[in-house]
Amino acid sequence: MSVFKRPHLRACEDYADISVELSSLRQLQSYADFEQLVRKELEEVYGAAPAQFRDSIAYSTREFPEDFSAFFTEHQLQMLQKYDASVEKAQELSRAYQAAEEEHQRTLEEGKDRKLTQKRLREQEKAEKLLRAMNREVLQAEYDVAVLEQKLRNVFAIGTIRVPLG
Repeated sequence: MSVFKRPHLRACEDYADISVELSSLRQLQSYADFEQLVRKELEEVYGAAPAQFRDSIAYSTREFPEDFSAFFTEHQLQMLQKYDASVEKAQELSRAYQAAEEEHQRTLEEGKDRKLTQKRLREQEKAEKLLRAMNREVLQAEYDVAVLEQKLRNVFAIGTIRVPLG
């Protein structure tokens, strides 16, 4: 898994600008793993790396590649992981809802020729109530994904990180 692209975009005495792969970055389990990869990359390319990076790794977006005004922190990495989990949850809930809805429609089709008894009517109402609850869960999960997507708009557009060398 390669998080960084070589050759690095720019380097001077104070910092190095390094292109990153967001898809690889979001697979990291913790921010400590990210710092370890950065340290290893700097040691391989420049021979040395700072002992600590806390809140000093800035990033720019592909839209504004020269603007390093935001910092990549543990919070952003956790939000990326939360986003990925939310997307997966929304997809699972959506699949479950679709399957339940198809099953309900099939049951209605099979039973349309039979007489509608009180018992069947209660079962139908119960199934429809369950479907409405499942639909609410799907809509809430999709909303959660949309909220996180908005919060992570700039993080999704990360193109380059600026890492201090001293």
